[in-house]
Amino acid sequence: LAQKAGGRVVVCGTHRDADRLQKAHELGAERIVNVLSENVVDIARNLSDGGADIVIDCAGSAGSVNQCLEAVRPTGTFVQVALIDQPIQADWGKIIYKQLRVHGSIAQNWASWHRALDLVKSNAIDLTAFVSHRLPIEDWQQAFDGAEQQQGLKYLLCPSYPIPSAASISA
Repeated sequence: LAQKAGGRVVVCGTHRDADRLQKAHELGAERIVNVLSENVVDIARNLSDGGADIVIDCAGSAGSVNQCLEAVRPTGTFVQVALIDQPIQADWGKIIYKQLRVHGSIAQNWASWHRALDLVKSNAIDLTAFVSHRLPIEDWQQAFDGAEQQQGLKYLLCPSYPIPSAASISA
């Protein structure tokens, strides 16, 4: 979506995110970065004038947060989407001296839902590109295990057909 709005999209991850990085590339990300072998801060600075306008942390680790704070340009925006389950150390000096806007998000609100649904209805985005696995609902454990192990992108659990009638369920 950022790319459709004119943004330059760089998606970062590690070897554990290989499927997601590949999908980001297929969907048009300008650059994918394995942060274990490439310097995302240098890449952000080389692709822009002094750093990224907006960075969004979806990892939730101290290393990722601090890389984002380093990669964002002065007066830029840092958005924390990933949940962080324990206190971390972040360089508040960078936040203050760069005069950053800092936002926390749980990745959704009603306005976002309506906007997303409008994008889907207008065919501006194709959600099928994000579904890597389709499984019968009886295989829910396989889907949960795969998602937990970060295999693929999204799992779609499909109910068995035909759907039994309410009368046959209560019998």
